[in-house]
Amino acid sequence: MNILTTYCALVANEPRSFDIHWRHGQRSETLRVNVQNDLPDPHIVAELSALHWLLGQRSIFGETQTGKGLVLTVSAGAIRKVARASVASDPAGTGKPHLLPYGHFLATRFAGAAIVVSHDTTWLKTPNGTPGETITVRQPLRSLLTVPAVGPVEVSAHALDRFGQRLCQLEPSERWRLLRRIATGARQRVEPPINHAPAANRPGELWVNPDLRWGFVLVRQKTRPVMVTAYAV
Repeated sequence: MNILTTYCALVANEPRSFDIHWRHGQRSETLRVNVQNDLPDPHIVAELSALHWLLGQRSIFGETQTGKGLVLTVSAGAIRKVARASVASDPAGTGKPHLLPYGHFLATRFAGAAIVVSHDTTWLKTPNGTPGETITVRQPLRSLLTVPAVGPVEVSAHALDRFGQRLCQLEPSERWRLLRRIATGARQRVEPPINHAPAANRPGELWVNPDLRWGFVLVRQKTRPVMVTAYAV
């Protein structure tokens, strides 16, 4: 069982900057999140983004971690509602539909994680300490997968949704494990068929796992390639 505890605190004189204190076991650190968009509830956006960054990009529990065996203890009660509404694909379920894209990871790779709400701060060692890392959030983050022939790859929400639709008989956490297997074994680059090719101004690469007979399309961007869809080949 892996337990991640987070507590969100507003940075003084910075209405859209937040220190997310987080703990796992005896380890505790602070992540500063600067929310650079005009959405309401920036503190919830910040805590959701911190959770996604810690779990899906920094991978503090490893790349194989899914929602199974995961407990999230959070300070914003709305996060639990966002997770439920995301799983049910019900934007009205929270009363805050603008938060659903930021909670998408709780309905896909980390679906099934237990979410507990707590305002306990007794575990904070340095509540006003200097953050160890800082991230800037302008839009929802993406999870990462490693494709050996390419390196770290961001997985778009659309790719996860399409993959889930094609494998709806599997639990969300099992879909992620399969997608990771596909990515790990992808060693053939071929031309994507016309109906799966990205727009002309964003040429894509189709990478195929010949053993599992699945492929995915990558679009190269400035920071990392982005997986935009995945399908059987």
